[in-house]
Amino acid sequence: MIYVLLAVGAFVALIVIMANAMATVALIRTSGLTRFQKIAQGVIVWMLPIVGASLILHLIGQSDRAAIPQWIPDPAINRYVFELLGIEGKVAERAAEHVVEQTIIDSISEHMGHHSSGGESAGSDGGH
Repeated sequence: MIYVLLAVGAFVALIVIMANAMATVALIRTSGLTRFQKIAQGVIVWMLPIVGASLILHLIGQSDRAAIPQWIPDPAINRYVFELLGIEGKVAERAAEHVVEQTIIDSISEHMGHHSSGGESAGSDGGH
């Protein structure tokens, strides 16, 4: 029985250390934070093991997803981990917002282009 408890404890410790290491590496790699912010958030990661790591990974994932290391070689597992952290949903939401914004900008540009070219051609036709 003691060996089972030791094995479970070792497994939990490994998960905690991996999550904290992943959050620490993300803090080091991100360029969106000052040194003080990185140190303060690193303290949060290691003082509140699972909660701190998931919070920091979530926050960094919203602004700088490339900073989060992907140590697991299978992209499906990485996608699953990001979905658990809520990052994938935020990234998809931002991508959709970007597409909508770009469509609106393109429509306005196209409308303004037709409007200005239509006004110029009518003015130049009337002048000839």
